[in-house]
Amino acid sequence: MLDHAATPSWTSRLIVGSRTGMTPDQLPRWLADSYRVFHDRLTDEAYPCFFGTQAERRRELYYSFVDGNRDDLPGTLSTFITLADRHAQSRHNLAVFFKPRPASHQEHRQELWDTLQFLHDADPEASAQQIADPSDYRWEFTFRGTSFFVVGLSPSYERHRSRNMGPGLVLLFQPRRVFIDARTGAPIDQRHRDVVRERLRRWDGIEPHPDLGAYSDPANLEWRQYFLSDDSMPERGRCPFRSRAGGRRSE
Repeated sequence: MLDHAATPSWTSRLIVGSRTGMTPDQLPRWLADSYRVFHDRLTDEAYPCFFGTQAERRRELYYSFVDGNRDDLPGTLSTFITLADRHAQSRHNLAVFFKPRPASHQEHRQELWDTLQFLHDADPEASAQQIADPSDYRWEFTFRGTSFFVVGLSPSYERHRSRNMGPGLVLLFQPRRVFIDARTGAPIDQRHRDVVRERLRRWDGIEPHPDLGAYSDPANLEWRQYFLSDDSMPERGRCPFRSRAGGRRSE
């Protein structure tokens, strides 16, 4: 459970635009409860992603929130990139909490893609994105030259419970380098993925989603993993994201 005496430590890692650190009285009322659930589930000994568990316990995560509009998010992500670059060997991720609201699974999925599109359209370096088309297996969401794997966590997940991390939508921005072993420089290998898959089976009580894959595998598309279906049906539609460099949506 959350150590309430340590609560100021997580608020010190809150980012809003260019500002870092907030006191509890500056937060919207709903945020403390959303963080509490997120923290308790992520630090559970049985939670499938032990890398995320370790990062939260080591206080390597940063946080932000959306209480209404998304205007601060481009500045927030820029600030996070700067802070994370100072300690490149740590597993710094950014968890963005959205104000809880009644919403379907599809509505939360759309909010994820609307948010990524908003960030991309505000990115001054978007034209330099190397891979413009999400139908290319090498594509990842990129902001200010930093590649991210983005995970959508939603209360609408009932079967894939490992992606239900609280009462509202949470977007987890994971820089590509957190999947690289800081000591060896090698990507997280199949052995680690197999361990996570087995832990997923135990936590969710069902087989891992068929769209889960490994980056750089030509049979895998990253965007399909950002917000998984809850019925375990593979994604067969188009990616909603439109790159300014590519100028079209992927198939």
